Amino acid sequence: GFPGCIGIVDGSLIWLADMPRVNGMAYFCRKKFYALVIQAVCNHHSIFTLYEMGWPGSVHDVTIFKQLHIWKEKEKHFWDYEYLLADKGEYDLTNDAAKAERRTSWNFRLSHLRIAIEHAFGRLKGRFCAL
Repeated sequence: GFPGCIGIVDGSLIWLADMPRVNGMAYFCRKKFYALVIQAVCNHHSIFTLYEMGWPGSVHDVTIFKQLHIWKEKEKHFWDYEYLLADKGEYDLTNDAAKAERRTSWNFRLSHLRIAIEHAFGRLKGRFCAL
């Protein structure tokens, strides 16, 4: 798979029944409802290893991630060869046929790894249906 990858990061929206009274429009998300964001990291077994929640629904995942202690103090949490995968990860290749095939292979492997975070959020929301 992905040597050095120690987790997968993603965000999910928690639906709010009403607009919050303070800064209410900040909670209006891209999916057209009021929400909180939960951002989490899980391992390849779909087990959460870190989470951050309570951000308004309009805040982008990258903005939240860059406020986390694991981003601000990377040297305390990661060896030089370790990293997290996120939903916007890309493999920078040009368009020739061999590289296009490698890109397809990369995307296939990445999608299979990223499904771990989707399963983790699915189990969380299945167990706590109010989420």
